[in-house]
Amino acid sequence: DGLADVAATDEQSAFVNTDGTAWAAGDNFYKQFGSSTATLKKNVIPQRSDVENVAQISAGYSNTYWIKNDGTLWGAGNDNSGQLTSHKSGYIGTPLRLADDVKSVSAGNWFVLVIKTDGTVWGRGTNNYGQLGIGDTSEDESDWKQMHVVSHAKKVVTGTQYS
Repeated sequence: DGLADVAATDEQSAFVNTDGTAWAAGDNFYKQFGSSTATLKKNVIPQRSDVENVAQISAGYSNTYWIKNDGTLWGAGNDNSGQLTSHKSGYIGTPLRLADDVKSVSAGNWFVLVIKTDGTVWGRGTNNYGQLGIGDTSEDESDWKQMHVVSHAKKVVTGTQYS
């Protein structure tokens, strides 16, 4: 099988095979691989994620996000800023279903942005520099917020603390 998508950070690499399986190697300290079998540190051999039928992958500093072929968004890893749940639940190794009708995803440091199938951009997680584009610098947004001004988006890109 060939590769369908790849993502990398300074401490992990993640990829999707053309058969829809997701894999990762490197540091898994935050349980961001979404794998019930991966160790927490130094996975020098790629480990298979528990998510299947994956079309796209994005890796942030402490999270991994997968868009499945059906348009659902899944995520695992650090939830301390609400990037995964509204409960700020620490480190989550079991992939969680986060959203429906997602076309594209980009993971930043402690935040995530998605483009929905209608072209709107939504985000959640750390917003202390305004990186969610919601008109303020609230510390953490643990619920999805729609980015202001943007419509009919084609691509979204995140950095450490910007979008």
